Amino acid sequence: MPFATVSNTRSQFRVIANLDKKVDPEVLQKAVDLTVPRFPMYTVIIRRRWHGLRTLQVADMNVEAEPFNPQRVHYHRYAKKPLFKIMYGEKMICVELYHILSDGNGGVAFLNCLLGCYFELLGEEVDKTNILDYKDTATEEEFEDGYLRFAEKKKGKINNARSLGRAQFKLKDKVMKDRFNISTTYSFDLAAIKAASKSFGATLHEYLAAVICVTFLRLRDEQGSKKCIRLQMPIDLRKRFQTSTLTNFVATTQFETYGGDKKQLVDEIREHFKIATHEDELKAFLNDGKTLMHGILGFFPRFISDFLVDLGDTLLGERMSNTSFSNLGLVKNNLYKNGVTDYEVIGGNPMYAPFYITTISYNGICNLTFSRHIEGDTYEKYFLEELAKDGIVPTKTVVRK
Repeated sequence: MPFATVSNTRSQFRVIANLDKKVDPEVLQKAVDLTVPRFPMYTVIIRRRWHGLRTLQVADMNVEAEPFNPQRVHYHRYAKKPLFKIMYGEKMICVELYHILSDGNGGVAFLNCLLGCYFELLGEEVDKTNILDYKDTATEEEFEDGYLRFAEKKKGKINNARSLGRAQFKLKDKVMKDRFNISTTYSFDLAAIKAASKSFGATLHEYLAAVICVTFLRLRDEQGSKKCIRLQMPIDLRKRFQTSTLTNFVATTQFETYGGDKKQLVDEIREHFKIATHEDELKAFLNDGKTLMHGILGFFPRFISDFLVDLGDTLLGERMSNTSFSNLGLVKNNLYKNGVTDYEVIGGNPMYAPFYITTISYNGICNLTFSRHIEGDTYEKYFLEELAKDGIVPTKTVVRK
């Protein structure tokens, strides 16, 4: 079972599948009833006051129309509600999860399984390549705690170069009422972004990360600051450790810079990731996670551990990254034959930064989503201007607020 370290509402995310035809809610509900038992690690609620999770019955998982505001505050800390929801729009099916249950990869795995079942109920033939089958039984490896499995007994030494105490540039803007989010998804031609990345000798992830840094440096320079900027990025541990877990299994790293053009930043980011993804560094991260989640908070009842986590958020929030960037990479399946046009990922509520940026690619389309809780959109405009310099312009824009 997942270990519920944080039960507040600030760390949620959505994975969205856009379709080329209207969603049938009744068929979708039948698909949910069939699919959810395949993922028992997701059907949980937090037990009041004390550590521990309880499973839900499938009947409790009812689909609902998508609300107007992504990641809205809809889970009370101790409410007897599931930690993930399934929603739909006119031509959209999405799942919203607490980050303690899974990361983007797990969310995509569940959504694809649900889509496969949904299309089968509609009488369509579905290619199950790279898709979990709802008829199968979950394996033990899918439940495993990857942190505990791969952590060594002794605590490692962090080699990743970070200095949280450095003076950092902070983008200040008016926070929206009730910290509501505006999420804007920009669609790009995947080939165009790959071509631009190649021209800088970079991967797509390195290129976009460099563009994000250039954008923040531009804002910093306009305000006459000389402080460093920070970009927080997840590291998908599944690519480096053999595991089938569908629970949360991601490390994070912080990249710092004082300036430079895109090419310089690409080189800096690449060197940073060489350190951050070194086996010793990742083992050290796993050991730190084990110590924090299972060695300290496990001794306290729920209300005390929540207080400690919230206090840590408050203290670290002043020293964390300017923004966060998550790349889920390329989704590989053949559901485009059934009408799935593209995928979107909306990052969790920005806790330490004004923006949370996520990208995901599918069938020649790269969707990049900005989720912000501040009123100003200058950052997004500057980002698009930087991409335009390399011949990249959005083909579609969707705003959710």
